[in-house]
Amino acid sequence: MKKLFILAIALCSSLFTMKAAGKADLVDYVNPLVGSQSKISLSTGNTYPAIAMPWGMNFWMPQTGKMGDGWAYTYDADKIRGFKQTHQPSPWINDYGQFAIMPITGKVVFDQDKRASWFSHKAEVAKPNYYRVYLADHDVVTEITPTERAAMFRFTFPEMRSTAVLISRSSRKRIRSSAIRPVTAVVFRRISRTISLLCSISLLLIRQQ
Repeated sequence: MKKLFILAIALCSSLFTMKAAGKADLVDYVNPLVGSQSKISLSTGNTYPAIAMPWGMNFWMPQTGKMGDGWAYTYDADKIRGFKQTHQPSPWINDYGQFAIMPITGKVVFDQDKRASWFSHKAEVAKPNYYRVYLADHDVVTEITPTERAAMFRFTFPEMRSTAVLISRSSRKRIRSSAIRPVTAVVFRRISRTISLLCSISLLLIRQQ
């Protein structure tokens, strides 16, 4: 009798657990950072945190490595160089058709090392359908959410005039970079100025290298 009572309690608990799991969003169980603590000498998965729709046309990711480096994001890194559009299937195969964007404040600097910003995993949220990180050196919050064929970004800049978004594309020979400054945008004024990069935003090309 005692065994039957314990079995009945176990079955009830399982039913309640299954009911609760049915209400949860399954994407919340996915951690894209798993497997990203890798390097050439030791692989723990050789993955990168892809922000993308299933079978999306392209994937987006935070970039800690240099443009053209197969290990574009490694968990042990403490600086982000940009946010890259990628088609990379494996670090050993590397990437193609890649470009990255990077929000900055202050003087426009194209060099990957100089423009890179320190970040902490404590200020990083990584999900397949949403990514958020605080770039400490530029005091900018970056948010990304994917679509079937692209991605939507939102950059929250500090209250200052000197802000820009760098665009870098890589070829086999060299890296080309440009900078754009927001001209008009939907502005939400609280503590900082939020600029949404949507199709309605007008952008001015100020420099090309």
